[in-house]
Amino acid sequence: MSSAAGAVTQHAAHFGTLVGPVLLIAFWASWSELRAWMRRQDVLVPTAVLVAAALSLGAAVIHGIVVPPHLQEDPLYGGFFVALTAAQLAWAVAVVVRPQRTLLVAGALGNLGVVLLWGVTRTAGIPLGVAAGQREGVGVLDLSCSVLELGVVACCALLLVSRRPALAPA
Repeated sequence: MSSAAGAVTQHAAHFGTLVGPVLLIAFWASWSELRAWMRRQDVLVPTAVLVAAALSLGAAVIHGIVVPPHLQEDPLYGGFFVALTAAQLAWAVAVVVRPQRTLLVAGALGNLGVVLLWGVTRTAGIPLGVAAGQREGVGVLDLSCSVLELGVVACCALLLVSRRPALAPA
C-alpha cells in the first residue's frame, strides 16, 4: 500500500472510531427535540428502535470508510463492504419508518452474522478471496464496529421479547 493510501486509511480509521460515540452523543443531545417532533407528527417509535437505527448507522459509516482499501485489495472484499454499508443504512431507515418484527429479526440475524464473520476472520482466517486463510488483526475500528453491531442485536432482541404493542404488524 502506498504511503498516501496508508495515511488516508489511518485518518479514516481515526474518523471511524469517533463516529459511533459522536452519533450516540448527538442522538442523546437531540432526544427531547426528536420526541417532541414525533409527538407532533403522531409517530410512536420505541427508544430501542431509534438506538438500534443509530448504532446501525454508525456501523454503516465505519464500513463505508473501509471500502476504498478493501476495493484495492480485492473487488470481492470491496463489494462486500459496499453491500454491507448499503444494507445497514437501508435497515436503519426502514426500521424507523416502519418498525416490524420481520425487520427486527433481519437486523438481529444480519448483524450477528457480520459479527460472527468478523470473529472467523480474526481466528480461523478469511474464508474467500485473495487473502483466503490469512488471519486479520483486531483493530480499534473493526472492534468498535462489532460493538455497534452487537448493540443492534441487543436492541432488536429487547424489542422482540417485549410484550409492548409498539411494532407494526409484519
